[in-house]
Amino acid sequence: MLAWTGSRRRTANESERTLRDLNRTWGRYYNTTILPARPKSPRDKAKVEVGVQVAERWLLARIRNETFTNLADLNRRLFELTEIINTRPMRAYNASRRELFERLDKPALGPLPAEPFQASSWKEVRLDIDYDIEFDHHLYSSKIPSRIA
Repeated sequence: MLAWTGSRRRTANESERTLRDLNRTWGRYYNTTILPARPKSPRDKAKVEVGVQVAERWLLARIRNETFTNLADLNRRLFELTEIINTRPMRAYNASRRELFERLDKPALGPLPAEPFQASSWKEVRLDIDYDIEFDHHLYSSKIPSRIA
């Protein structure tokens, strides 16, 4: 499975390297590959973005005159409408989004890991004289056993 990210500049600063490492770790965890879009003219994401735009406009057009008193009612209505748009045939493909998913995407999907991914950062540090540790411009108190302190 492949996941596409936004385009990136050629030079990477520290935060971009950290993001790249995080993306790589996330990809390994979910057994997928993350490919950045091409710089300058990213043509890779256009179909996805247009699909989201069409769905968003269609959903908003259907609910614009409806009144919802709570978030659960809105979510329920959006779920109903999403089912309609996913089962409606698309002219260009002569099949619905659901049929295309079942035929093309679902067979390639693997099971998700038992636990969701949790981002973490590791850094080798030394204790300050007051037993504090600095990480990402923040100070954290360390727990020193009483026999050492």
